[in-house]
Amino acid sequence: MARTPIRLSSPRCGRPSLDRAVVHAAVNQAAPSLPQRRRLAAALEREPDVLTTGRPVGPPQIERLTRVLVGTGARRIIVPRCGDCQRPKRLERRVGEIRICQTCAAHRQSEAEPCAGCGKRSRIEGRSRQGQPLCGPCLDFYDRDPDLDPVDEIGAVISQLDADYDRIARAAIICEAVPWQAQRHRVLWELQDRPGLLTGEGAHGSPRVNALIRALVDAGVAGVVVPVCPYCGRGAVLKFQRDGLRCCRRCYDHSRLTACVRCRRLRRVAARTADGQPVCGPCYDADTANQARCADCGRVACVRRHVSRHGEGPPRCRRCSPAPIATCSICGKTKPCNLAATDRPRCLSCSRQLHKGHCGRCDRLTAVWGRDADGRPLCQQCSARREPCAGCGHTRKVIARAPVGPLCATCYRKHPISRRPCVDCGATERPHHFGLCPRCAYHRQLLALLAHPDDNDIGDDASGGLRPHMEPVFQALAASEPNTGLRWLATSIPRTVLADASRDDRPLSHEILDNLPPHKAVEHLRTVLVAGGALAARDEQLARFERWTRQAPGQVPNPDQQRIVRLFAIWHQLRLLRERSRRADLTAGQNKQRASRGSCRHRAHCLAARQRHHACRLHSTPHRSLAGRKPGSQPEGSGVPALDLPQSPHRRHRSSRSTPRARQPSRRRGRSPLGTGPPPAARRQCHRP
Repeated sequence: MARTPIRLSSPRCGRPSLDRAVVHAAVNQAAPSLPQRRRLAAALEREPDVLTTGRPVGPPQIERLTRVLVGTGARRIIVPRCGDCQRPKRLERRVGEIRICQTCAAHRQSEAEPCAGCGKRSRIEGRSRQGQPLCGPCLDFYDRDPDLDPVDEIGAVISQLDADYDRIARAAIICEAVPWQAQRHRVLWELQDRPGLLTGEGAHGSPRVNALIRALVDAGVAGVVVPVCPYCGRGAVLKFQRDGLRCCRRCYDHSRLTACVRCRRLRRVAARTADGQPVCGPCYDADTANQARCADCGRVACVRRHVSRHGEGPPRCRRCSPAPIATCSICGKTKPCNLAATDRPRCLSCSRQLHKGHCGRCDRLTAVWGRDADGRPLCQQCSARREPCAGCGHTRKVIARAPVGPLCATCYRKHPISRRPCVDCGATERPHHFGLCPRCAYHRQLLALLAHPDDNDIGDDASGGLRPHMEPVFQALAASEPNTGLRWLATSIPRTVLADASRDDRPLSHEILDNLPPHKAVEHLRTVLVAGGALAARDEQLARFERWTRQAPGQVPNPDQQRIVRLFAIWHQLRLLRERSRRADLTAGQNKQRASRGSCRHRAHCLAARQRHHACRLHSTPHRSLAGRKPGSQPEGSGVPALDLPQSPHRRHRSSRSTPRARQPSRRRGRSPLGTGPPPAARRQCHRP
């Protein structure tokens, strides 16, 4: 399968100065796929003057190329004519080595097969119930009742299974599944000859019968059964025929396995050599003639070129050319899906789950990942090849193959074959993905997240496509260890935070990070930005307690209770933490902040217990003792509002039987009782920034 260059810029084409780009575009238009270009190159190599002689020989790409070149202004190019009628028509058929038009092909068919009704050698328009050819006039009267409506007759057969289904909806289903009148007659004949086709014997029917069965089942018609493959028993679509029965693609390919001309294994034929020899899929991918450099990752592999009406896209390997994005018809998620152009797209996970079977080794019912030499299905674990490693000698899963032999995962990481030059910076390291080293891959992911959607043209410099206020963020993150950064970006929280920050016009600050939900990824981002100089350094433990003092009172419904918690947290605990923070930053290991929170909860629990104790005393007081009280007065101890907090940090206060004793206010200098306000010295300290 060696590549043959196509040379058209010669005096033989009539225009020696024919632009190379015009020739390249003409070849891509006439032969859009790589196999078609190979057939075109082989034909031009056998007969170099086929473009100027006008002989109707060779593949259909010859005729297409001549028409495109004539349209570009080539003078000596001759469009081939039909080999029978010599008219300049589209040569869509071939008889031997000569190409002919569609009209001459129909005339040849009528000559070889006369009409079974009148015996004339005219054009065959259809066939009878017994399969005999019929011309146009005989088709309307021979073996057909002109007053018979096949749609009504097919509906009558279906009504025997489900008589309650709507007749108009049933007729619409039949017309959609069997669009042509001749097809409806043949479907009616098949149903009359074999009534069991609709109840599970669809493998004996034609493709139109199976299409009708699928449409009826999707519409919910009762009694109609989807046929299964007669060879494997799976409920797959029966699109192929094997030994007179409809079968699935797997069984059809299994019956057509051919020995590959290169590896000598019985496999499915993926391509053929120039002389017609079969080649399997792995050998086709390993052929250097089918390989090219991927436009994304830069590695040399078997590539694919997406061909559309806008032209041919860049070559991409299978890793860099994922399936089209669509909404999966099974799980409903929007992700790369197979069969994206149809009405039933399936993502890769759901497609794998549909192909379940009992593993031939462990007998587990799971997704099929491979098959053994006998064709038995294998699960993911059993399909992995286990061989003695050439490095350590242990029988393990084969990750790669080196010249010395198979390698396991541990030995592959140590072997020089696992290191390749990066396609971006040229450093010889283990590639992360797409031929990029971890540092280049980390930088590209950061640029893709931090670049604004309107300014995402990443240039050659490190900060191309970034807004000015995001450049310090990129520099701080890019200075971290790349493997750690890649693992951090693999989660969804940091990617969402960085993407939202890139869309925000404000610079990233502590206030923006404080408003985010608490998460370890946010704290890691804050630590990296502070270490890189993108954010100012601050005492995180103290800032965390200050945020808690602003949020904790809001959880208490009573305003008086909120006042108690707020005053105690600010004038007592926060003042102590600020004094310690002036000497040295608070650390989580010292547990100062948690102790402050626990003290606040403990004080609130004591007050709540005291409130419950006085409420019980008030309930036991006789009504006559309350008659002389003034309106609005309360019993002793009832003025302290109850604080409804669900738990206490101390074990001895969790029991509701014992009432804890209220803690006496400290008599040391600078302290004040809870709720009465701090002294002037403490007030000045608390209001310091």
